Amino acid sequence: TANTNGTYTLTVTNILNNCFETDTIVITQDTLSPGALILNDTLYITCNNTSVIIEATSLIGIGNIYTWTTPNGNIVSGSNTLTPSINEGGDYTLNIMSSNGCSNTTPTIVRVLEDTISPIIISDIPDSINCNSPFVLIDASPTLNAITYNWSTLDGSIVNGETTNTIEVNSIGSYLITVTSTNGCTSFQLIEVLGTSEPIAIINVTPTSGYTPLLVNFNGSNSEGENLSYIWEYLGYEINNNINFDYTFNEVTSHTVILIVTDQFGCTDTAQTVINVKEIKDIFIPNVFTPNGDNENEYFVITNIDQYLENNIMIFNRWGDKVFEASPYLNTWNGKNEISGIKPIGEDLVEGTYFYILYLTPSESGINGYIELIKD
Repeated sequence: TANTNGTYTLTVTNILNNCFETDTIVITQDTLSPGALILNDTLYITCNNTSVIIEATSLIGIGNIYTWTTPNGNIVSGSNTLTPSINEGGDYTLNIMSSNGCSNTTPTIVRVLEDTISPIIISDIPDSINCNSPFVLIDASPTLNAITYNWSTLDGSIVNGETTNTIEVNSIGSYLITVTSTNGCTSFQLIEVLGTSEPIAIINVTPTSGYTPLLVNFNGSNSEGENLSYIWEYLGYEINNNINFDYTFNEVTSHTVILIVTDQFGCTDTAQTVINVKEIKDIFIPNVFTPNGDNENEYFVITNIDQYLENNIMIFNRWGDKVFEASPYLNTWNGKNEISGIKPIGEDLVEGTYFYILYLTPSESGINGYIELIKD
């Protein structure tokens, strides 16, 4: 048994005749440990490169057996080759066993780095779009290692800057920014641009026409908008910050009244209305009418009664029975009974003299008179 390399000679001698024979053998010793060389530079797992291959080459050894292990990564395939595929950062160790039974005394360790951090998007809340600011900027602050910016929208409108960190828009809506960094990782952020509706001036008037002196109430409370201020213009006057007011018109003509509303952003809207003021005319009460079906003088018509919107009239027969009442009276009595009691409602009254009490306004005294109902 030999345990050292060298040349060994064997001599065999016959003791009877002293003849001998020799043979020589050379024994070499193979105790070299196998080794390998890593060919890659620094390896990175990124969003662009979700897996990498470690490339190694054998330096020493024949019939080597290769085994890759990792305490904190992941080997996808090739763990028994010189070119394993891995998809996680970590430390990867190569152990080699040669056919001579020797292994690499110092394991080969490869560290694979991982850079899969997505870019961070920091954006300011954009201003609201309004009549005085029809364009607004949306700013997504420049992000470390960002290489591309891309803005898109389905319901808004981008004026410019689609591929920069700041865009200009002129419409409310949702705007999506996509940022890609040098490692290929991408982040998204949806930014809402709000808008304020422009104010709408609305005038409610009661009444819109009538007879002098005409008391009119103007009300702008139905105007639409936030934090509105009000300016009323009429007859050369201006009233500020009154939502509503009353005014009595004495001049017989058409008067234009204007309402201007302004919101917190300085946006304005204007509405106007026309008040028709008419002159009070004398009323004329006839003393006869002929509801006989000939389409002439069929109704008890009081001329200009329409000037008095709160008038009231009551009509009685000669025995004091009420046969008709209306408030206001619209010239509709045609000689029929309209009060239940003495006759059915709607039945023709007999010819004769009927008496009325007419109130032009609730505060005035009644006007008493008579009317002859004639059918022939």
